Amino acid sequence: ARPAVANASMNADGWLTTSGAVPLEDVVFAATQAVQGGLLELAKHLGGRMTESQRRDAIRSYLGEARGTLERLLMLVRWALGSHAHTSGLSGALAASLERQDAMRRAADDLFHLHRTMPLGVVPQHDVLAAVDILSSGTFSQLPRALRAPVPEEAA
Repeated sequence: ARPAVANASMNADGWLTTSGAVPLEDVVFAATQAVQGGLLELAKHLGGRMTESQRRDAIRSYLGEARGTLERLLMLVRWALGSHAHTSGLSGALAASLERQDAMRRAADDLFHLHRTMPLGVVPQHDVLAAVDILSSGTFSQLPRALRAPVPEEAA
């Protein structure tokens, strides 16, 4: 099997090796795109009918995967800084990665808050029969006929 990457070969351990270095910006971009893609899939998945525990489990699963990906990315960035690898534009890419991570965390929190508050946003059912009665006859005939007797005024 030929490697899919140009200038790549398999070493004795079965690892893909390249003759050139992969820009760190590309790795950061790929990792953040993978985490964002997972967030979009989570949003689609949460749109279906699920119980509260299933939603919670799906969110936890996504957060675990995203955290693992971003932790591996952080370790790679720290290693790259420590080994004096090619770091042009690294600070911008790292800042963008951290902003994306914060944005994804806020999006996950907003999704959870949205699904918790969604039942509160239901429009109340309208009393169509009473509305038709009032509009057609000008009166509300559904009131009970025997209300409490009016309180007589005391003679002064």
